[in-house]
Amino acid sequence: MSTPADRTTGLRAARAKDSADKRERTRAAIDALEAAGTPITAAAIARTAGVSTWLIYTDGLREHLDAARHRQAQAADGPPRQTGPEDPTPPTPAGLRTDLALARAEIRRLRTDNDKLRQRLRLQLGAELDRPDPAQLVTRVTELESQTRQLLAERDARATETHQAQHRVAELEEDLTAAREASAARSARPTDDPPTPPRAPRHLRRRPRPSHPQTPVTRQFQDRLQITFATRLDQAGLSAREIADYLGHERISMTQDVYMSRQTTGVAAAAALDRLGPNESAG
Repeated sequence: MSTPADRTTGLRAARAKDSADKRERTRAAIDALEAAGTPITAAAIARTAGVSTWLIYTDGLREHLDAARHRQAQAADGPPRQTGPEDPTPPTPAGLRTDLALARAEIRRLRTDNDKLRQRLRLQLGAELDRPDPAQLVTRVTELESQTRQLLAERDARATETHQAQHRVAELEEDLTAAREASAARSARPTDDPPTPPRAPRHLRRRPRPSHPQTPVTRQFQDRLQITFATRLDQAGLSAREIADYLGHERISMTQDVYMSRQTTGVAAAAALDRLGPNESAG
């Protein structure tokens, strides 16, 4: 693949070859005009050779043009006449105006060509700057392939570790389930024990204030009923705190001292009260 230096050298060589071809065409046009006896002017030479007028006045062509004009003048006037800087051929106003118009047209054309060449050169340089180096691309691709293989190996290793961890988690879950079942079996109560009653909400735990005046008999019946209820809960294995919550007591000591008496007479009285109905206890 060509490098920027090779492309620059190729452009310079092509430019030099094009300039040499234009000079050769200009010399041939001068010789042809001289041989045909046509007046040798810059416009005629540029039109015949297909070149610009400024090229005719460059070094190497200007001398050839002057020599051809001198020979053409000698052939028209007779014997040769020496001309020099002190005896120049006077230009005519029409010729000067023609040369000036041609020069201006050539300047405009050269400016247009210069702008086009600058634009092309700018685009070419931009393309060369944006174009990556093939060697760097190959190196980068190699590095990316190596990183890809490394990442794939790490992914496989992580997948293996994940599978092993999932298997271990499943085993631990099975062990935990077995331990929970064994613990539940050890802490389970006998089947003949009554189920633990649900705990009432806090706003229902306090005893509501009676809306009608209570008689001594009604108050006594309520106290016996609470004692019986507390005794049964105590026999069921509930704690004093739980029984106090169900009875609506704020202090556990009140529940323990008044409603959780385990004396034999208290238990017998509670059993007797259980056998009595509401009408009998009221009477």
